[in-house]
Amino acid sequence: MVILFATIVPTSAALRAVEDAVDGKAAEPFALRPLDDLHLPVARFGNTTFDDADRLIGMLADAAADWSPLRLSLGGASVVETPAERTLGIEVRSEDGALLQLSLDVKKTAERMRFLLDRRDFTPVLTLASVRVGAPSGIDAAAAALASFESDPWLLTEVSMRKQTYGNDNASEEVAQIPLGGG
Repeated sequence: MVILFATIVPTSAALRAVEDAVDGKAAEPFALRPLDDLHLPVARFGNTTFDDADRLIGMLADAAADWSPLRLSLGGASVVETPAERTLGIEVRSEDGALLQLSLDVKKTAERMRFLLDRRDFTPVLTLASVRVGAPSGIDAAAAALASFESDPWLLTEVSMRKQTYGNDNASEEVAQIPLGGG
């Protein structure tokens, strides 16, 4: 069994620009999640067998041949607080709701295969860092540094299919790339 999800992986240039915008702005120690593990889940499929995961990847690849690449950018920060933690996020932006449509297309394809989906609404916010409530951190300074930030746009040409790495809630491993537009 594998916990599988479809994600968008921002370009390394966009992620480095975020890191540069935050670097040195926080008075308290502060670290972003590792850049090589930052991705935006567009659909989560839960526990699947390896055979079902392969079937889903194949069906998504067939469907994605008809989907257009998306022009995306990162910009604007938010801090969300729960009773246990504070989370810094940055918005992933697209033109004309294209990112939301991509999420819906992925979910509709999975539903046709009768996959169980995580029913949480898709929120186009990339989680950059989380800290325990009350712990000293520079999360507010980082959010202020990113408030007016806007990355250069990039063209998303593939969706990354990833599986969760057990023992670490944030770690994942890419198992396939699904080209958009048959690319």
